Amino acid sequence: MAASGKHRGTGSRWWPVLGAAIFIVGAALRLWSLGRNGWQWDEAVYRSVASNIAMHDLYAVKPEYGQLPQPYFYQPPFYFLLLGGWFKLVGIGFVQERLFAALVSLAAIGMLFFFVKGKLGLPGATAASACILFDGWMIYTNRTAWIENSLLVFVVGALWLYDRALRKPATGAFVIAGTVLAAATVYKHIGGYAILVVCLNWFITRKDGRGRGQLLMLATAFAGMLLYGAVMLLIYKGVFWHDTLVQLKRTFGVQASRGTLNDPSDVIRPLINQYRVFVTTIVGAGIAFAVMAWRIVEGLTTRSWAKIKENSLFFAWGAAALGGFAAIALRFPHYYIMVAVPLYVYLVSEGVYSDRRSPRAWRLWLFTAIVVIVAIGGLFAFGMRIVAISNSDQALQETAAFMQEHVPHDAVVIADQPVGSIIPQPYCNPFRLCPQAKYLITYASDTQQLPNTPGYQELLKRTVILKEITGYKERISIRKIVGSPAKNGP
Repeated sequence: MAASGKHRGTGSRWWPVLGAAIFIVGAALRLWSLGRNGWQWDEAVYRSVASNIAMHDLYAVKPEYGQLPQPYFYQPPFYFLLLGGWFKLVGIGFVQERLFAALVSLAAIGMLFFFVKGKLGLPGATAASACILFDGWMIYTNRTAWIENSLLVFVVGALWLYDRALRKPATGAFVIAGTVLAAATVYKHIGGYAILVVCLNWFITRKDGRGRGQLLMLATAFAGMLLYGAVMLLIYKGVFWHDTLVQLKRTFGVQASRGTLNDPSDVIRPLINQYRVFVTTIVGAGIAFAVMAWRIVEGLTTRSWAKIKENSLFFAWGAAALGGFAAIALRFPHYYIMVAVPLYVYLVSEGVYSDRRSPRAWRLWLFTAIVVIVAIGGLFAFGMRIVAISNSDQALQETAAFMQEHVPHDAVVIADQPVGSIIPQPYCNPFRLCPQAKYLITYASDTQQLPNTPGYQELLKRTVILKEITGYKERISIRKIVGSPAKNGP
């Protein structure tokens, strides 16, 4: 597990062959039968925006009943512009949407391999990439059309360029790294956790110089972010400000919603139920956290931070990911790849640096065993979550088919935005409760509970169930509204 050909085991001609084989298997797991599993909550909304771009050059989600199309700024526009361009090339559909996610995630993992190789050598990069390629949650997420798959390209690129600037300091290198850091943040705002990585790494290595270059990098990043905000406000004014502010309030817990964490059970319940098959992902995170905590305790007791300093960037990446995402209030199963990637890299880097300090033959066998365990756990999760339950994971598709065949297309439906985006009928959201509505679609899961507003609960009492659909993780009911409409909102 050493870093160069001068160290034990790294000169073998088999490392490139092994790395290529691992990448091919990991790619196959991500690309196989992308339409097999059911639509996810956000995929429908993202496809709606991107398909409008592809077909009409219109940056808007499907409007609610009685409203004009509005730009969708609960997420920055860049992913949708890329996905809309992709749709123009390959056609519009959920499989095409997922193919884009799978391909960009593989590109990100490829970039990560070369980033890690520059610091840990070929064996270290191979081990880290293998853990990421075979991890069950990584496979599942990379097969789903979530923005985080492409965000990872920007985060890895920013940190890679940052590392290169530190090793070969030059003004231009820090400016370029800062520009990509800004791009990661404005591509999706949670990408801003990469700024925390830079700040923490700078704090750990503050006596090593290069402070001026890192300050320039951060200044460039903030300038890019301010420029983005100014341009968007100038063009879209209040619409951009409203949507962005709502999302930021939800992120930091200022504004509660169905997508925010309100108590510990919001984390524990999904882990026990729908995410239990990703056991190696959960255990791996626990081990990485324990090793990180041990290094901190070791530094406090010995008053020496040398072991953290020699591995400062990967330590900072893992610590910033854990701390940053633990601090936000959003439910973030799809955000977790932003945590899983640095934790796997950190674990491997700990082994590599330990081996450099004191080579031991058993460490190579230990890392081989870890990669094998991750691969077995990943294949188990793949079989259980992707292969075995595919027939019970079609709840949203079944809902769309029922609404297409059995409900008049001009009937107004009360439904959540992701459901409203896949049905042919006009819709309004559950917090609006438009009186013209004749139908109601309810959606509940371990991470999405029904609205508990008085108006919504009163409306439920005035409905009759037409169809109930139970999927792997969600419960959907299609209801007809009877009686007089509610006079008051929630």
